[in-house]
Amino acid sequence: MTGTQETFTLPARRGRAVRLLAGQAIRIVNTHGTQVVDTWCFSAEDLTEFMSNEHMRPTLGR
Repeated sequence: MTGTQETFTLPARRGRAVRLLAGQAIRIVNTHGTQVVDTWCFSAEDLTEFMSNEHMRPTLGR
C-alpha cells in the first residue's frame, strides 16, 4: 500500500464508487449536519458479497 491519498467531495444526495485494494482503507466524513452517510461496499470478485449500514445494524443489534 502506498502513502497516496485522494480526496473526493460530493454534493448532497450524490454518490461515488471507489475501488479499494486489499489493505487499503476509506474514511467518509459528513461535514454538514448530523444525518448518517449511506454506505455500500461490494466485493469486486463476488457482487453477492456486500455490506451496508442498513444491513449491519440488525447484525450488530443497534
